[in-house]
Amino acid sequence: MAALASAGLVLTYTAQSAITINIDGQVIHHRTWAGTVGNALDEAGVELDPEDVVAPALDTSVTDGLTITVRKAQAVALDADGTFQQIRTQAIHPLDVLQEQAITLQMYDVVQVNGRTYSLGALDDHPWEAAPTTIRVVRSVSLTIIDNGRAYEIHTTRPDVGGALDAAKAIARKICELSPMSIRASKQIATRGAELPLAQALVEQETWSAFKAMRDSADFIEGPKAFAEKRKPNWTGR
Repeated sequence: MAALASAGLVLTYTAQSAITINIDGQVIHHRTWAGTVGNALDEAGVELDPEDVVAPALDTSVTDGLTITVRKAQAVALDADGTFQQIRTQAIHPLDVLQEQAITLQMYDVVQVNGRTYSLGALDDHPWEAAPTTIRVVRSVSLTIIDNGRAYEIHTTRPDVGGALDAAKAIARKICELSPMSIRASKQIATRGAELPLAQALVEQETWSAFKAMRDSADFIEGPKAFAEKRKPNWTGR
């Protein structure tokens, strides 16, 4: 009788399936009588969120030697347009996270990711290896500044007029550090190029007066030279 009982235990044990569960690189070896992947994960105590990805599918039959891969969704604190929410996502890049939540960015908006501020262009160029923990969208607004009878439109993410003016002055100071030849060429390219398709503007700018003057100027040589010599450039405007 004892021999039969022993044989029965052996038969029961060998009916179990040996499986491997890989959760974001953490490996668990498990034996189960479960019939499906979902039941096997429940039996192993693996809790799933709706955004988690499991392969093979939860209704797949369990076979001996099966490997189950679980990719857990990452929690992201998202603050945008007056709404704060805790979301879970498989997306890695902040722009993909925002797109997933149907949040559209405008040209002058900025995005704070893990406490660091990015323009839209800088964020698009930045590589991401892991999902961010926090994302905050700061919307830009347009302001019209009238100075000596001339109207200027600026875009700012500052919360008050004083801060917006300080930001505008900071940008102006940076522009004033550039070559006058470069500033004139940039203004001409911006105004004339806005009226043309991009490909056409890139070709035609070679013939525009301010661009040609900049290209033939001493400042055009001085810029790269100063950079190579690690010094501040000495612009002459010629």
